[in-house]
Amino acid sequence: KNCDKIKLFGCLNDFKQVIMNVAANSKDAIVAKRKMNGENFEGKITIEVSVDEENIAEINISDNGIGITEDVAAKMFTRYFTTKADAGTGLGLYISRIIIDKLGGSIICCGWEKGAVVKIKLPVSINEN
Repeated sequence: KNCDKIKLFGCLNDFKQVIMNVAANSKDAIVAKRKMNGENFEGKITIEVSVDEENIAEINISDNGIGITEDVAAKMFTRYFTTKADAGTGLGLYISRIIIDKLGGSIICCGWEKGAVVKIKLPVSINEN
């Protein structure tokens, strides 16, 4: 859809926290890949937003970091699950899932050939031009 403005109903600061949590995990994956491939590796995080005909926004946050296995992707939004050993609490993405659930949406993660992508779907209101 061609949209002038997309309106999400809920707490803006909570939604910002979700985006920051996902982006921070993407950054960590890129840093890990840089350690494997050398300092010349150029990391990239991409955020794409689309809205379908039923006014469901899909926000895809992808990175070209170390990637993710299906097993980890299935667990990463559960409480206390972390792949960061002593450096992680396993709460950031769990809380992100709780926030997205409260907004009436869904959040999943899957690997792709060049890294990982987090897909957030949320109901929105739009002003069309």
